[in-house]
Formats: sequence, C-alpha cells, structure tokens
Amino acid sequence: MKTNNDNIIYKLSEIISILDSEITNEKTIAHNAIDMTDWDEGQKILINANKKISLINKWKASLNFLKEEMQQSDLFQCDASGADDKSSEAEKNLQCTTDEKSEEDKEQKFINDSLDQIGEGFHNQFINQKTMKAKSELLLQ
Repeated sequence: MKTNNDNIIYKLSEIISILDSEITNEKTIAHNAIDMTDWDEGQKILINANKKISLINKWKASLNFLKEEMQQSDLFQCDASGADDKSSEAEKNLQCTTDEKSEEDKEQKFINDSLDQIGEGFHNQFINQKTMKAKSELLLQ
C-alpha cells in the first residue's frame, strides 16, 4: 500500500520529468533562434529561452530538494520501534497520536500549496513560451 509520502514523491518525480521535457523544448527554441535571419529577434528569443531554462532549473532543484527531504523523512510513518513482536498491526497504528496526524495534515497542506505555486509559475512560463514560439514561427515564414 502506498503512503501519502510515496504518492507525493511520485508526483514530484512526474513534475520533474515534465520540467526536463520543457528544458529540452526551450533548448530547441534557442537552437532554432540561432538560425534566424533577423538577428535581433533571434537574440531576444535566445535570451528568453535561456532565462526560462534557468528558471526551470531552479524549480527542478527545489523539487529535487523537497523530494530528497521527503524520502529521508519519517514524517508519514508511525514510530513503532517500542512495540514488541507479538503486537498486532492495530496496536502499532495506535502509537500514532492525533498531534502527529495534525502535523502530517499541516505538512501535506504546505506541500500542496508549494506544488500549486510551482505549477502556477510553470503554467505562466508555458503560456509565455507558446506566445514566443508563435512569434518566432511567424518570423520564420
């Protein structure tokens, strides 16, 4: 059974993978900008692509840090180290207190809020990228 921690780590990995594909896309845009006949416009596109790549790399670093911290954390796990071998699974689960559950809820909300902010920023950059790509395609025609 997957825990909340496992699910969040999986989602972070998916987001990091999407960011990797966006970096590849931005590199393609930058490479295509080099071949443009209008050097000034090509330079603007190249600078914009480099800024986006830099920003995405910062997001990736933050997400990787969060992912590593979660993998090393025991935030979502109960401390059953004091339970004897004969105790049942229900008794082990009783060791998790209401306060720990409350802390888990706070951490989950913080993580969700952080992911929402990252997603919103990513969405805005994605829209800007689509606009710049459309402009560059118009210039190449």
